[in-house]
Amino acid sequence: MALPAPRMLDPRSVPALRWGIIGPGSIADTFVGAIHRHTTQRAVATASRTAGQADAFAKTHGLERVHESYEALVADPGVDAIYVATHISDHLTYARMAVDAGKHVLVEKPLSYSASDAEEFFAHAAASGVLAMEAMWTRYLPVSDVYRQLVEAGDIGTPEFFQANFANDNRHIERLWTPASGGIVHDMGIYPIAFAQFVMGNPSAIHATGRVTAEGMDAESYVTLEYDNGSRSLYISQAPRRFRVPPPFRRPPTWSPSTTRSLSPQASRCQTRTSTSPGSTGQTPRLFKAMTG
Repeated sequence: MALPAPRMLDPRSVPALRWGIIGPGSIADTFVGAIHRHTTQRAVATASRTAGQADAFAKTHGLERVHESYEALVADPGVDAIYVATHISDHLTYARMAVDAGKHVLVEKPLSYSASDAEEFFAHAAASGVLAMEAMWTRYLPVSDVYRQLVEAGDIGTPEFFQANFANDNRHIERLWTPASGGIVHDMGIYPIAFAQFVMGNPSAIHATGRVTAEGMDAESYVTLEYDNGSRSLYISQAPRRFRVPPPFRRPPTWSPSTTRSLSPQASRCQTRTSTSPGSTGQTPRLFKAMTG
């Protein structure tokens, strides 16, 4: 079977927008550098809460204006769209600010820790007549379109098992280890979870085990997603320690489909809690929905 060629959108075929940058840090540096090199999109203005950072960013990328506040940036009539690359805990706040100012907005993942907040935000953006989007860029990789074409053509049938791993030593990235605002599931695990959703759809049950730090931050996550048709997905995300596969994935799980296991902060024993389907009020599936958009 020959693989199809990816269908690539010509970046010059879409309207050139004028972008305002909220949070001109390293991630925004990559974003602006890419759009300036490869597209007709242009970043024209920025703002930062850190003294001097916006000026340095504007000088590096040739931006026309530096605003003293994010409020002034979203109110700029010379800006068509806003890119939000601040700390995760601020993503939703500034995305809402952009929508309320009548601007289209592209916000780094995750948009929110809450599924209900994310749903409310996208409904508000649609009602306001602007485009709001979470920057899940892996959906637009060439390989993603190759897979999409194979499925559309029926060449590989119905997927029955999907596995993805993301393990990396990120102990030097401080924001990942800040209570109530970090965590590798939101930063790293979101990629295999989102791709599992892309390939397999939404799960009917979620089983997870992992390890947390002394501060309560997730450091390892091992997750099995089950689907109504009997298919399964397995993903592993891990940051600070050598890779290891825990017992639940070395042999078939021994607990029932209605339970989820997670390690206690002391990592000495497992705790069991009820798992529910994504259509119910359970928090595990809602977290999955919030992370995948």
